[in-house]
Amino acid sequence: MPRFDRHVLLLVASLAVIDCSQSTRADDAFSAASQLYQDGQWQQAADAFERLAEDGQQPQATRLAAKLYVGEALMQQGDFVEAERLYTRALRENPFYFPAYNNRGLVSMRLGLFRQAYKDFDLLVRRDPRDHVARERRQVAQQQMHVPKLDPFDHAYEQLPYSAY
Repeated sequence: MPRFDRHVLLLVASLAVIDCSQSTRADDAFSAASQLYQDGQWQQAADAFERLAEDGQQPQATRLAAKLYVGEALMQQGDFVEAERLYTRALRENPFYFPAYNNRGLVSMRLGLFRQAYKDFDLLVRRDPRDHVARERRQVAQQQMHVPKLDPFDHAYEQLPYSAY
């Protein structure tokens, strides 16, 4: 084997090891943040996921998933307005990140923004007509658009889960 080819192979192998170690660190950070979330440590989980979401070295899929979890932690803390803003920013970054539409729709329902919730769930139903959960949520949002404004923290909303993903 010529000397040049051997150096190229060594360089490629070195880059693969570096990439693998960065991926392992990201997986470890994601796992640690997930554990905080599962333990009910919402603020610490939000902070840990936020660091992953803002890390430009992470692939877009990891950053978007981290943003989704930041939003869920904010929802658990009752900060629905900030969660809605976060989902909207995630959708600006990637309008094809469909779990963010679901979660933004749920937050919009909590905030009494039924028209926005309807639009988000409708997009999910148009994307996948077999999505029965989005279809049901769209129907609830549509019904609520025609009802006098209710307290968004009414107990009727307690049956809505924070996320389906």
